[in-house]
Amino acid sequence: MYRPVLAGGAGDCFRRAVFSPLSERNISTQDERRASVRMMSHFGANRTAPASGAILGITGCFVLLLTLTSCAVTRARMHGNESDAIAEVRAIQAAQTRNFAQFGRWAGSLTELESARMIDAELSSGIKAGYRYRLTQTENGYAIGATPNVFNSTGSRSFYSDQTIVIHEHRGPAAATAGDPALALK
Repeated sequence: MYRPVLAGGAGDCFRRAVFSPLSERNISTQDERRASVRMMSHFGANRTAPASGAILGITGCFVLLLTLTSCAVTRARMHGNESDAIAEVRAIQAAQTRNFAQFGRWAGSLTELESARMIDAELSSGIKAGYRYRLTQTENGYAIGATPNVFNSTGSRSFYSDQTIVIHEHRGPAAATAGDPALALK
């Protein structure tokens, strides 16, 4: 490798570039490096490559930052999925109320509510926004269940409701039931 060196005197109008080998420069760089090592050892540092420690430190900070932001993103996505699940349970409740007012009975399935055009096709499939939904007919009315597709990834709570219109939540991987605490209204 060569480095450019300007040749010519001060009165020279046209300076030409002369390329000299970098080995001359490397000698001075090595001398400078030796001086810095002597200076560092004078201050108690016994390493010759202080930059490698800095690089490792920066890399470690970067990995930590990525981990924290990915955790925050996952929590935010789960919170959004849980909010959507609550909204979908309320939509099923409203559809059941309309269905009962129109036909005098509760619908026994999500597809029945879709065929009456009371919920959308995606919700009637039973899977929407990271949650699985089920609607079953009971002796006294109906039961709605919403559970995360993947616990602690798409959601950390499951929900249950019935004809009483109260939504119950369960924090954990099990499905919510009527025995779980009612969802706090905010």
